[in-house]
Amino acid sequence: MVHAGIRDSFNGSDEDADKRLSREEFLEHLHLPGQATAELPDRFFTLCDLNNDSFVDPEELQSVLTHIRNKLAAAPSPSPSSSPPVL
Repeated sequence: MVHAGIRDSFNGSDEDADKRLSREEFLEHLHLPGQATAELPDRFFTLCDLNNDSFVDPEELQSVLTHIRNKLAAAPSPSPSSSPPVL
């Protein structure tokens, strides 16, 4: 079952209401703060298209977002005394 927040966000981006996002729909509604490169949104679409059918459905999006959340939760927290990275 897809989380209601993901479903609502997904439905707001699904312009033709076919229950899947084309690359164009996905990229039009994707906002990545601090976007490092122009190809990052396109690469994220490819990552989310788990079955390689050129569309992202709600289940695929939830699967990828859940995987990212779990990876972040498992990552060690930086110690409070550590300095931020120098850019």
